[in-house]
Amino acid sequence: MEYKIRSKNIIITDAMHQHLVDTFNKLLKYQQVNENDLVHVDVEFTKENNVVINTSIDIRGKNNFLKAEVHNSDFYKAIDQALHKIEEQLRKIKGKREDRHNKNQPLGKFYATSIEAEEDQEEEFS
Repeated sequence: MEYKIRSKNIIITDAMHQHLVDTFNKLLKYQQVNENDLVHVDVEFTKENNVVINTSIDIRGKNNFLKAEVHNSDFYKAIDQALHKIEEQLRKIKGKREDRHNKNQPLGKFYATSIEAEEDQEEEFS
């Protein structure tokens, strides 16, 4: 994955950068995310009443656009929460694709699988 990191009022250290890269490389296990995808990370440090780090992450792929915004006082927790939000979006996309794939199943195949399941249950009880 290609990373573009922009920070405002905060310096991103090598450890922060490495944590960010390691965290978002975990997304490669999903089919919807490729190595060619572009990850935009915007980190903004603000200090008004309390210290807040605003993290905005955009992942642009071939067929999808994923976005997560997190406000937290800890950089590492913010990155982990953003990863969690993006994983939820990826699971939702995967579920929709599976539902649409199974929706157009022929009735003959549906009845055959349901009859086989009933026969298996009858054999277990006898």
